[in-house]
Amino acid sequence: MNPDDQPTDFSEIEIAPSQSPEIYYYKLHPGRNIFFCRGHGVMSRQMGVFYLTVFLIVGVSALFFAFDCRYLAVTLSPAIAAVGVLLFVFVLAVLLRASCIDPGIIPRATVEELKWTEAESAESGDIYSAPANMVQNREMLIRNYPYKQVYCHTCRIHRPPRASHCSICDNCVERFDHHCPWIGNCVGKRNYRYFTVFILSVAVYCCYVLTFAVVNIILIVAFFSMLSVVGLSCFHVSISCREFSTHEDIRGLPRLLKQANRSNPFSQGSGCRNMCYVLCGPAPPSFLQPWKKVSTDSWRSSELAALVDPSIAVRSLHIPPTEANMESPPSQDWRSTVGGYPRDPTIPVQDELAAETLLGTQSNSVRNGKSHLPLPCRSPQIPFASYMPHFRRSASF
Repeated sequence: MNPDDQPTDFSEIEIAPSQSPEIYYYKLHPGRNIFFCRGHGVMSRQMGVFYLTVFLIVGVSALFFAFDCRYLAVTLSPAIAAVGVLLFVFVLAVLLRASCIDPGIIPRATVEELKWTEAESAESGDIYSAPANMVQNREMLIRNYPYKQVYCHTCRIHRPPRASHCSICDNCVERFDHHCPWIGNCVGKRNYRYFTVFILSVAVYCCYVLTFAVVNIILIVAFFSMLSVVGLSCFHVSISCREFSTHEDIRGLPRLLKQANRSNPFSQGSGCRNMCYVLCGPAPPSFLQPWKKVSTDSWRSSELAALVDPSIAVRSLHIPPTEANMESPPSQDWRSTVGGYPRDPTIPVQDELAAETLLGTQSNSVRNGKSHLPLPCRSPQIPFASYMPHFRRSASF
């Protein structure tokens, strides 16, 4: 018999398992944002006012350089035009930096986290009888001042302190200040410093143009722009020196602290230190990291629908009974490859700073119905930068 005609033993053939295709996370993110540069840039979908901002800056600068600088360069000094160009370039650079960076978007809960959170909040412990509106808020102590961790029914997470949900971008943002249509993005923990530098630089630029303006139309535009921008700059310098955000100031947190005869638990001790921490403090990493690739197996159609639409309950995902009574979500899921934002309080702290804060003298806690979840204590010598034990630091920005 010809060896080629012999029957093949299929048991000896090794079939490599097919790998699921990967896709960039920004293509799956359910928020109302637009991403560019493969997820490294993010902005709001409402960008009309942002285009107006760029038009005003470029238009006034073009008139100033075309008429005023040409006349002043001959009569006074060419340095006037050179300084104007430097200010113009700096204003545009800071504007683009504040507009295109991730403001501190908090990733939405995974399906495993949804199952764990809602099953924990149900009195019977059965996830099939746990509607989303039964999930309770948590309470934590920061320097003996109670802070509520509000449960976001859109993102399905307990928000960290000072975080809030932006109704325009449909995201929870860390240290949410406000949504600024002039820069086309939210103002949060990661871009507040650039926003503050932007309005300060615009105020200086308006004063500079107003000082050397000769043409009447440039004089009028620069004057009214200076009035609005200088007032806004003074306001943000004031709240930055007190370590408050615009959102906290509107909700009356400074007044509540004053009535309770307490100081701001997030303050660094003085106005100068607070301002330096806001402008020159360590840049926080992006927990979203939309440029990372994720496996499509982690985003089945039913699970994606539940994460996008808050009205869909977790029990509609047809979870097997063996998974319904799980005690906590797995420590390793797709989010560890995306943003490193596990919200399981049982995950041990990895970084040295958070480990040192556990040795503090004050006791922090989170109370959630029957559960009692420990939080890292705050030492007076260590800045309160790691207020949640599940934040995983990342070296990439």
